[in-house]
Amino acid sequence: MKKLFPIVALLGCLTFNAASGEEFLCKILNWGCPQFHTHTYSGGEKYVGYLKFSWVGNTQETRHGQGIYTYADGSRYVGGWRNGLQHGQGTYTFGPKSKYAGDEYIGEWKGGIKDGQGTYTHAGGDKYIGKHSNGKKNGQGTYSHANGNKYVGEYRNDKRNGQGNFTWAGGNNHIGKWEKGKKHGPGIFTWANGDQYVGKWKQGVMYGPGIYTFADGSKSVGKWTNGVFQEKLGPTDLPNETNADKKVHKHKQM
Repeated sequence: MKKLFPIVALLGCLTFNAASGEEFLCKILNWGCPQFHTHTYSGGEKYVGYLKFSWVGNTQETRHGQGIYTYADGSRYVGGWRNGLQHGQGTYTFGPKSKYAGDEYIGEWKGGIKDGQGTYTHAGGDKYIGKHSNGKKNGQGTYSHANGNKYVGEYRNDKRNGQGNFTWAGGNNHIGKWEKGKKHGPGIFTWANGDQYVGKWKQGVMYGPGIYTFADGSKSVGKWTNGVFQEKLGPTDLPNETNADKKVHKHKQM
């Protein structure tokens, strides 16, 4: 009966889940524990780190634990692995022969893709700090452009989407809703010269009811279509209403 106990314990562990089974084999029986190795693959790729071997025969290796993988294009990943895929905290630096040469991502991974909080720095100087999921910018983040522009807000599938604040290097600013990378929905756009528009946007242009206030205090209340002032929406008690209406036709949009 005593001889059957290890087998019964092992079966019980395996029926719970695979991870528990692996832990049992490694900690209790010392089978399949990750071991430190240096492995060179065909094409010149190289891995230095921990490998997990198969339970049967102890021959099939899988990257599991901390390790460094150098790719044929010169890219390099340093960080955690689980079952052969990047997992946990890690740094991926794109090599000189890769499509994104010079870019670097430092952050969380899950199942071989960027997932969680991370910082992506582009070779040209742009930088994104924020949430990722499914390998793309998703959730709250800050994108700083090399030219001085900056966006702080929500993302969906790599596009500005949701509530966000975009400030241009020249001093213009938009606070409001975004959809698929464009201003869409209610928002407040303030120009560097002091002019301001408060109202609706559609696919990046003023569209719908809004209030346009000029730096001199004159104001135009009305409706826009494709960025062009169309009609007044009620009286205004501010002076120079006619002049304001004329000026708003000519104002440049971002």
